[in-house]
Amino acid sequence: MITNYLFYLYALPKEEQIKLILIFIILCLFSMIVCIIIDYLKSKFFDKKNK
Repeated sequence: MITNYLFYLYALPKEEQIKLILIFIILCLFSMIVCIIIDYLKSKFFDKKNK
């Protein structure tokens, strides 16, 4: 699946390649931020000291 996407990306014009790569990077950063927030909330509210 990843190789198919890479072939698709390679076949696009340069402007579209840059646009899709930026969208992918933004999606990864957004996912990382959400995971960090969830981990922070988990550690804050489900701490072992509270049990």
